Amino acid sequence: MSDPFSDIVNAEPEFVELWSEMLDVRASHPQQVEMRDRYFAEINFGQGRVLEVGCGTGAIAEALAARPDSTEVIGIDPSPEFIGIARSRPTEAEFQLGDALALDFDADSFDVVVFHTVLVHLPQPDLAIAEAVRVLRPGGTLAVFEGDGASMTVAVGPDDPLEPLVREYIEANVHDSWFMRTCHHHLQQAGLRIVSSQLHGFTDPDYFRPIAERAIDLAVKSGNIDDAHAQELGDHVRRRCDSGEFYGHALYASIVAEKPTVARIHRQSTD
Repeated sequence: MSDPFSDIVNAEPEFVELWSEMLDVRASHPQQVEMRDRYFAEINFGQGRVLEVGCGTGAIAEALAARPDSTEVIGIDPSPEFIGIARSRPTEAEFQLGDALALDFDADSFDVVVFHTVLVHLPQPDLAIAEAVRVLRPGGTLAVFEGDGASMTVAVGPDDPLEPLVREYIEANVHDSWFMRTCHHHLQQAGLRIVSSQLHGFTDPDYFRPIAERAIDLAVKSGNIDDAHAQELGDHVRRRCDSGEFYGHALYASIVAEKPTVARIHRQSTD
């Protein structure tokens, strides 16, 4: 199944409505806030002009705009529905429709560009990174925060019946669930210098339970299980939750990189 985020403009209304809520739930989760603040602290904001590419409903741009070291924050997203929600936020951040592969901004015009859980959804992430590098000022910072979909799990044993369903869910909602493991290489190939790299663990049964339940629904829609099996698995999730045995974990990583200054670019070209 294709990743709906890869073509969010044409995604089913139910998907957009669901993720309009889920993006805010995730962004406000205390563990997610702590992870976000950890990598924000590694960013050199320069003069404080920040672009968030793929801003969704605007929660991350709002957090960036609240920082004392940012002076202007612009969030772009291709989804009119997401941008409409973002513009309703009580924030000084500005929100615009935009395409990660063709940014409507001048070269060298931002101090910081942020991709927060975006690149794993793009079929051509290198083109988006190249556009980000183009609009960054020399010495500017590119920050990437992504989940490692390949390692997300709800398993509590080697033959957990829920695990294949969650794997199916990830594959249906993430274009490249392995991207975070090669992201350093993508950034370096774009000419960036890695400044910092951090891993962030995220564990919360209350957050991952709806994912397991949606994975069951997805398996029914795809024809991999029937309604009776779905009922059995749903009961299994509820029993685990009631007994305190339900588990869910995802690994995230953040990478902060710097665009070379003009002097460094010149030195590299003459070496």
